Amino acid sequence: MPEKKNRITIAQVAEYAQVSTMTVSRVVNNRGQVSEKMRQLVQHAMDELEYKPNRIARSLVSNKTFKIGVIVPDMSSMYFAAILSSIEHVLWEHDYYMVVSNTGQSNRREQDILDVFEQDQVDGVLVFGSHLESKQLSNLLCNQRAAVVFNGEVDTRVAGQILLDQRGAIESAIQHLISKGRRNLGYAGVDRRTYAMRERELAFGNIIDQVGNGVNGWVMDTTAHNIDHELEKYLDKYPATNGIICFNDELAADVLLTLSRLGKHIPDDIAVVGFDDIQLAQWVSPRLTTFRLKKSVSELGELAAHMLLERIEGNNDHSPVILDHELVIRESTPQ
Repeated sequence: MPEKKNRITIAQVAEYAQVSTMTVSRVVNNRGQVSEKMRQLVQHAMDELEYKPNRIARSLVSNKTFKIGVIVPDMSSMYFAAILSSIEHVLWEHDYYMVVSNTGQSNRREQDILDVFEQDQVDGVLVFGSHLESKQLSNLLCNQRAAVVFNGEVDTRVAGQILLDQRGAIESAIQHLISKGRRNLGYAGVDRRTYAMRERELAFGNIIDQVGNGVNGWVMDTTAHNIDHELEKYLDKYPATNGIICFNDELAADVLLTLSRLGKHIPDDIAVVGFDDIQLAQWVSPRLTTFRLKKSVSELGELAAHMLLERIEGNNDHSPVILDHELVIRESTPQ
């Protein structure tokens, strides 16, 4: 049986580095004035001795738990999996670790998770794809030490906010399809009510109305479980449909499969546009025309993590960050 190692102490690190225990404590807890040269000396000693800080003692000194709560609507999503990976990388570099919870797109569960994070005194919360209304979410985040919300409505005095220009993206998709002669368009959304879902659906309807000139549109709310049945029903009702914009790439992939089953040729009969440009967009056939942020998905996770870390340190900029997008044209729409 392997022999249990004795825990290395701050005093042993101090002796090895030939500095005071106070200096080691300041480096470990990132508090007080320490020169960069001294910090590197202490870090080298900790590495050599394989010193591991006592998190309980460190929390008492710093009044931090070094835990970050992250909320996503669906951990099985490839999109959120990529975001979580990049968040964890940044947090780990700053000696934080994350606790991830999946809402399952349930308002009640999202509220319960935020309550648990508050009780656990996490140092910050990242919320992706919230289903809560602005006032409700803001009230729940008021008691968190720091928070950042991606694609959700929130009082920016309470939490940092990262948004995509939803209307601009939908308008670009519609104009792209119109430029290819497509004038009978559909929007395939999902039946859960997040900020992004509401904004994209609303933007589609408003822009179709504004464009006029014989451009028609319909909106379908569905899920991956019944997309096959629902889409067939809408195409029976609107047989002239020649372009469909989808809420995200995963839904677009299901739309492609259903259209293929119905004998539709893509993009000759019906063009399809997705959202997010996850890897799946290049795996399906035909490859998917889709929107992506000018920042990659991993860069988005890094942005959210850094933004939260800044708020933990007291930088509470109230201005929302608006992310630019671009349309990546592939074979699911006419070239």
